[in-house]
Amino acid sequence: MLLRLKWQMAASDGDLVAAFLNEIQEDPTLEADLVEDITSTFTDNVQHWKFPEEHKLSSPLTDALECTFPELVNSVYRAAVGLRRVRAMLIGVNVRLNLRGAHRSMGEALNLVIGELELLSLAGEHVATDAPLRSSFPEEEDDGRGPWSSPAGEPLSPKQIVWLADLCRKHPDSSIGYADGISAHSTPPQLVTERIKARKDRLIRTQQYREIEEQMRKAMAQSCPRCNSAPGEFCRSRAGKETTMHKGRYTMAAG
Repeated sequence: MLLRLKWQMAASDGDLVAAFLNEIQEDPTLEADLVEDITSTFTDNVQHWKFPEEHKLSSPLTDALECTFPELVNSVYRAAVGLRRVRAMLIGVNVRLNLRGAHRSMGEALNLVIGELELLSLAGEHVATDAPLRSSFPEEEDDGRGPWSSPAGEPLSPKQIVWLADLCRKHPDSSIGYADGISAHSTPPQLVTERIKARKDRLIRTQQYREIEEQMRKAMAQSCPRCNSAPGEFCRSRAGKETTMHKGRYTMAAG
């Protein structure tokens, strides 16, 4: 419960958190130890969190929903809760159906979401508390590549952050906080870069399809030099059956 509450407080306005803490401190039905745990979770921990936020990272993408990291974690948590509810509903639906496959698929999806939630939560705390991370991966040191925290670096995944934090605890000689590490470069998030490229590729394909359709329209407006099909008629094979457009008809339209 405290883990969930921690991220809810991190995503909330400071005044709302203060009002919540005052409310539970005045609630006589709550145990004093629980109230103290909740209060210290914020005052000793969440209150001091700081994320290296950069606004408009995804501004070129109209389908992106800009949010803070705590808001993201809370949304993933709600997704897990929603999947648990769906699994219970699959069991309780009032129509006789064999839903074992759907229940199994939802279970697999839930396990994936929970796994990502755990990584996001742990990595997020490392980032928010500026926990020391190993400044480079072992393989980068071996093959001479620039470390992730160099101008040639790029953003890390939650799994990489957790791993580098663990490596740093074992080898604390070379460490850096995540905010300082990514300040060495301006590489965009890989997911944003991939989505921008995919959108450009999609626009190019759409334009190519339009050009092909226009050329096909022009070709259909002419007779075919091979099978003599009249304008507006489909090309025909030697047997007289409709066939795909002959190359000569298409290229003649292009010229």
